[in-house]
Amino acid sequence: MISYGVNDFGITGFNKIAVLVIAGVIFELVFLIFKLEIKNVQIDVVLGGGVSAASIPLLMGIVLSSGVVFNMILAMINLILLSFFVGIIGSVLSFLLWYKLKTSKMVLKFEYMQNF
Repeated sequence: MISYGVNDFGITGFNKIAVLVIAGVIFELVFLIFKLEIKNVQIDVVLGGGVSAASIPLLMGIVLSSGVVFNMILAMINLILLSFFVGIIGSVLSFLLWYKLKTSKMVLKFEYMQNF
């Protein structure tokens, strides 16, 4: 992102960056709240990923055109639910992939290799 010029972002480019930053903050807040309440790291990450993914269409719709969001509320709810489930599925798949890879020889060599 640093190598792109300001003109490459276009009109909505900075809005997209702001929305993604807000979604990241929402993820961290949800993760922190669930970490304090549930004390289960896997559920924290999965629900945090789902809620932050669900917040992206809502925030993008409000930033670009809040009138369209309120006129097409049913379509927006469907998009939010779809994004929530895609975020849940993505975080579960990444958790399962890491669970499978964390004991592989390559990861163990990388983690415990000492080069002095």
